[in-house]
Amino acid sequence: MSLPQESQEVPFQSTLLAQVIKNLKKYGDKRPTRLVKLKNALAGSFPKSSEAQLATALEDLQAQGFVVVSGVKVTYPRFDAEV
Repeated sequence: MSLPQESQEVPFQSTLLAQVIKNLKKYGDKRPTRLVKLKNALAGSFPKSSEAQLATALEDLQAQGFVVVSGVKVTYPRFDAEV
């Protein structure tokens, strides 16, 4: 018996978020500073993830304070604090 799709989505999303955070840390001071470039970087790094999954990951990054989007500009307060 397989689990409903929603149950499988939550662990995948948290794993994806962890991978996105790890990936952004690798960028160092070369992280994308524009929203469009960040979205393109995420899509390029995680090509098997759907657009909705990446959008949710971006929302989670914002909710947890890793990413702040102001208009089209992106800053990374939690990453910058770790340096």
